[in-house]
Amino acid sequence: MSDHMAQVNNFEIIHSTKRVNSSLKLSKPITNMSKFMFYRLLENCDWSFIDDGLKTAEEKFSTFITTFLNYIDCSFPAKVRKGGCTRSIARRWYNGRLKNMHDVLLVLNGCYKRVRNDDLRKLVSNYRKLYKVALQNAKIATNDAFIKASSCKSKAIWQVIKQNNNDNQMHTQNRTPNEFNNFFVQIAGEISASLPVQNNDPITYFSNFKINNSTSFDFQEISFNEMRDTVSSINNSGCRDHFGITADIVKSVLNVIIVPLTKIINACTYEIQFTPMN
Repeated sequence: MSDHMAQVNNFEIIHSTKRVNSSLKLSKPITNMSKFMFYRLLENCDWSFIDDGLKTAEEKFSTFITTFLNYIDCSFPAKVRKGGCTRSIARRWYNGRLKNMHDVLLVLNGCYKRVRNDDLRKLVSNYRKLYKVALQNAKIATNDAFIKASSCKSKAIWQVIKQNNNDNQMHTQNRTPNEFNNFFVQIAGEISASLPVQNNDPITYFSNFKINNSTSFDFQEISFNEMRDTVSSINNSGCRDHFGITADIVKSVLNVIIVPLTKIINACTYEIQFTPMN
């Protein structure tokens, strides 16, 4: 029996490329003064709970992340600001060369409408193809430059995708519980059937697989230097994580959190317990 029998699912998928009017947005400005305040708060924090033998690794991590996030909220208070439309890259690719090609194409079309011979028709057709290729190349080059110049490339990629999505319609699909269930029941078999036939089954493959007995794996405690090198190697991206923190913020306070953070991770390794990030 499936509990999906008690569910009715209504899916609405909205695609829109319309420009959004200005609205109020909630943001956390990051300034040098706010970074300095954040550093001072962490520097004066009492981290003695990290060495408390009665606390589990999960309790230590929970206290650490709660303290860290509270100081984040205190140092980088949220502010309401008026946000305009998302920075558009539309039509930036349309340059003078493309405009001249468009004008030439209009002239050729006008000539063909008056004369209408096969040679001129072929000339118009070939030039139109060249114009379309030039348009496509210009768009690709502009989008590529826009993404490369962005500090958050994943966000820039999605912005390009949204601006090139011409579907502005709302699609509503009603699915019955049985249809919803049957999709997940059948999809595994459909995928499996579409895969090419293998000569060896998994049991035969692993039976013939030679394992190097000299290879072993074990968790080891990390040092403060290893922790520093690991955090320092993180890419300096402006993207925020699950907690709304950027890599730059973490690196700016690395000197004051490296000891408690390293001890917490070693405690997790020692207790074989890794805390959920929620």
